[in-house]
Amino acid sequence: MAFVAAPGDGYVVSFDLRRDKSRVRDHVLLARDFVAAAHESITASRPGPAVEAASAAAELVVKAMHLLHVVPTQKRASHGARLTWLNWYTRRDGNGSPDWYPAMKRLESLRPAARYSDGGSLPDAEELDALLGEIVELVDHAAAHGGVDEAEHPRSGDAG
Repeated sequence: MAFVAAPGDGYVVSFDLRRDKSRVRDHVLLARDFVAAAHESITASRPGPAVEAASAAAELVVKAMHLLHVVPTQKRASHGARLTWLNWYTRRDGNGSPDWYPAMKRLESLRPAARYSDGGSLPDAEELDALLGEIVELVDHAAAHGGVDEAEHPRSGDAG
């Protein structure tokens, strides 16, 4: 909050009531790292690591949005809770694309095959690109709401 006396008997009051902005920033920047890793894995025809990285990015930005929206710990403490909240946030309240929840849910369903090679099949590069596109939109949404500069690069602040 800021209160400034302006020349000519005027006043300016400014409010930014977003909570935990530094933690939100850290989550968003790390999510951008995972998005980059997912892109690299798709390019290298490594669908398992692509699924894992895209899933991690999605989880991180939903956690960042929880911080901004003051979601109680018990409603954000598990993968399922984060999925449920994202469904509520996008579908019931219309705060974002209704495609984010199905993309995150699909990635979640692919994790056992990606991580443990449980015999399930992994998607092709086209589906992975589409899923990652939804996650990129979700990351950008969280960044915008959290006041994270779109051009800011993960943790280093460099352009590399």
